[in-house]
Amino acid sequence: MSAELDLLRRASALIRQRADAASGGRWFAVDSAVYTGTAAPHQTLVPCVTYSDDAEHIASWHPDAARGVADWLDNAAEDLAMQSPGGELHHQWDMRVHINAKKALAFARTYLRETDQ
Repeated sequence: MSAELDLLRRASALIRQRADAASGGRWFAVDSAVYTGTAAPHQTLVPCVTYSDDAEHIASWHPDAARGVADWLDNAAEDLAMQSPGGELHHQWDMRVHINAKKALAFARTYLRETDQ
C-alpha cells in the first residue's frame, strides 16, 4: 500500500508544482489557439498553443482546477492510508473509499505516465 500512497502523493505534488508555476492570469481559447494573460480576449495576448481541441482543453485546465484534482488525490491517499492494514473491506463506505482510491490511482498513473503495477 505504501507504493500506492507514494504514487498519489507524487502526482498531487507535481500537479500543485505545475499549477503554482503557471500564469495566474486568465486563459482563453480563441481561433484554435490558447492565449494567456490578464487582458480581455480582444486585447493583445501571448499565443501558446495552436490546435483547436487542445486549445480548448488547455484553456479549461486552469491552475485552480488542477489544484482541485490535487486535493482529490491527497484525500484519496488519506482514505487509503486509513484502510485496514490487511486491506479487508468491511462496510459499504470502505468499498466507496476503495473505488475512489482506485480511480485516483489510475489518474495518478496516467498523469505521471507510469504503467499499472
